[in-house]
Amino acid sequence: MKILNQIKSLEEVFWLNENHGNFQDVIDILPINYKDVLEAEERLERFAPFIKKAFPETENGIIESPILEINEMKKRMEKDF
Repeated sequence: MKILNQIKSLEEVFWLNENHGNFQDVIDILPINYKDVLEAEERLERFAPFIKKAFPETENGIIESPILEINEMKKRMEKDF
């Protein structure tokens, strides 16, 4: 909870994931595998025509999620907290 309070106070924080490990050490116990990822990709491709129709702003029904800067975030957080 301490780190959340620091974030709310707009303090700089550093969080190190204590559960982080080497990928090769955990690959066999992950809840999803490469096959699951491929199946999800196939489903999205199968639904692309519907997505394109329902959301014409997508290109060919492909959902893209670019990383964008949110320049006003600091001001908004200062206002809200």
